[in-house]
Amino acid sequence: MMKTGRKGFPRRLFALALILALMFALPLSVQAAPEAEAAAPAEAAVPVTPVVPSGFWSVVGLPSLRYWPSEEYLFHTKYAYQWLFGFNAAYDTLSPVAGCFYDTVRFKFNYGGRDWMVQAWKGTYGYGLFTGGELGLYNKPEWSPLEQYQGATTSDWIGMEFSIYSRQTKLFTRPMENTWWVTGFKRYIMQDWSREFCSMEGALRFPNAEMAAACAQAMAAKGFIPGSTVLDRSYSTDRYSVSGNTVRFLWREKTEM
Repeated sequence: MMKTGRKGFPRRLFALALILALMFALPLSVQAAPEAEAAAPAEAAVPVTPVVPSGFWSVVGLPSLRYWPSEEYLFHTKYAYQWLFGFNAAYDTLSPVAGCFYDTVRFKFNYGGRDWMVQAWKGTYGYGLFTGGELGLYNKPEWSPLEQYQGATTSDWIGMEFSIYSRQTKLFTRPMENTWWVTGFKRYIMQDWSREFCSMEGALRFPNAEMAAACAQAMAAKGFIPGSTVLDRSYSTDRYSVSGNTVRFLWREKTEM
């Protein structure tokens, strides 16, 4: 998967140059982390605070990308332009072209007359220069046979957070934020680019217990088992737990890639 011929070399070289330019530009796009949202009580609604694109990224056309200085990772704002394109599985199929080599798992369930999907990603990005993850919330009409989902609109946003680990070492935590898509990418080169040592601990805070239960059932259908979601070397299975309207999960192995 990582081998490339002469024809692919210019493309890889261009991608590497772009990534290096982004890394050197990071201090120009520093913005304060949304600490008020991270500190919100577990059952409280997270306030929606608009993020206005500014600085370097608005000039180069990447207005949704920001840098979290305390834990040194890149992330997208909740108003990312990617929302416009929705989601279908073809994006994951084509991801290696963009230098993204990750695992992903999709939790699909029906609630409130719509088909919903929570999707998680973890692995390497930028041809191995970054390690990170993503959580996204999508939906579509339940009558639609097409597997094209739309990113959740502001009235449907939920609280999402995750931590990324390399083996037992935590690389960073993306704290709870009310959004449709939460991301984090840290400059960290994994050994042999191997995704098997990358784990995610995540939490999803839904508007009510019924929707949380529907998502938990979708996790169970994917082979996740109920139990503790604290990362531990002895766990050989993916796990989830439900408390009120919050679903927590530990994801190590399952993948749809």
